[in-house]
Amino acid sequence: MAFMNKMSGGAGESGSGEFIRRIKYDAKAGDMIAINRTMGSDGRYANTEEDVQFPVRFIFDLENLEIGWVSFESGRPDWRLGKVGDEPVKQPSPEYKEAFRVHIYNKELGLREFGSSAKTVMRKADDLHTAYEMERGANAGKVPIVEITDTEIIKINSPQGELRFKVPNWSIAGWQEKPQNMIDEEIKYGVGDAGRGTPEPATTAAPADEDDLF
Repeated sequence: MAFMNKMSGGAGESGSGEFIRRIKYDAKAGDMIAINRTMGSDGRYANTEEDVQFPVRFIFDLENLEIGWVSFESGRPDWRLGKVGDEPVKQPSPEYKEAFRVHIYNKELGLREFGSSAKTVMRKADDLHTAYEMERGANAGKVPIVEITDTEIIKINSPQGELRFKVPNWSIAGWQEKPQNMIDEEIKYGVGDAGRGTPEPATTAAPADEDDLF
């Protein structure tokens, strides 16, 4: 099911809840950047940036992917979102742009919030979610492992001339049971399946080499 034709109209809103560290994506440069919190010598915390190198694998919680709107007017993202399949969220005001958000995880970076309002990236996320819906029936109780191998150049003609973007070249590389560390972080932040009951058990255990990544 494509989600980009379900973005507008409807009612209802959802906020971002407790703070989860972000991974942002620069659609012009093709850079994926992890935002970390580090303590300085003065005892104060500040944001630092860490480049995420490709290829890289994450578990994507596509079951709980959210769509709606985001504004950066305050200097940090203000998400107004709803889960795919729920009633669409209304645009709060003109400065809010259509966006998606999904929680992703690997052992190195932990649970992260990843999203974008760039239409080129949203189309790639839409394709990824469609692939997820096609494969999920054969992988009950499992979550998809998404591999980002590199970036793909997208060129768009506009009144200002040709615009050039780089989008993540990603695909579902496998499926596994959700690792306990990811579940623990979801409970900590109250996101994903936390508080929604026990997920359906997987039919087979995750391969050891895959599980070591997460």
